[in-house]
Amino acid sequence: MDISSKYQPALSFSLLGLSYSILVDPANPIGRSALQYENVVAHEGSSILRDLVLSPDLQYLYAMTEKQVTRVPVESCEQYTTCALCLGSRDPHCGWCVLHNICSRKDWCERADEPQRFASDLRQCVQLTVQPKNISVTMSEVPLVLQAWNVPDLSAGVNCSFEDFTESESRIEDDRIYCSSPSAKDVIPITRGRGDKRVVKLYLKSKETGKKFAAVDFVFYNCSVHQS
Repeated sequence: MDISSKYQPALSFSLLGLSYSILVDPANPIGRSALQYENVVAHEGSSILRDLVLSPDLQYLYAMTEKQVTRVPVESCEQYTTCALCLGSRDPHCGWCVLHNICSRKDWCERADEPQRFASDLRQCVQLTVQPKNISVTMSEVPLVLQAWNVPDLSAGVNCSFEDFTESESRIEDDRIYCSSPSAKDVIPITRGRGDKRVVKLYLKSKETGKKFAAVDFVFYNCSVHQS
């Protein structure tokens, strides 16, 4: 469900030029307190007049002081850098554009109406697991099996990326993603000088968008540092 279809955004203002974005449930407008989800500076240090005007495209609010008119976006979804932050904000304008890995309005997310392309609930955030989830630094090109939940059709393909160190092709079969750990020469810069354990992010990278859209921790362990 699109959040904005259930909750109605509203705005109130302080005397110091801060706009407060709140949610009101139109089905029960007085039964519960409204939820404030954002503070926006319209014009710091100046009193804002009560007369507010929305732009014709409903993208901006015009806030007025005695001397100035300030155009304030009705949303700033891009400030939220993860799915959890995006949907946890409860901003009714924002959702998570999955394969683009960005918080945005639904109408700004490509193919948003297709299944699991656009998340509007925290329970719809992508989850990723990997097996095995740790290997020795002496091991290379170990077969890995990843499983992802809440993802759209991935038939365009995905790559596996160990942060910015190395990237490899994967294959998708029976809702599982198969790829390999780094080669022996690629393991060295990942783990050199990192003690007995090095935790890195293992990403899925969409071939369709070129964006990393899911991540899970992966551990390289080095028992040799404890040898006498």
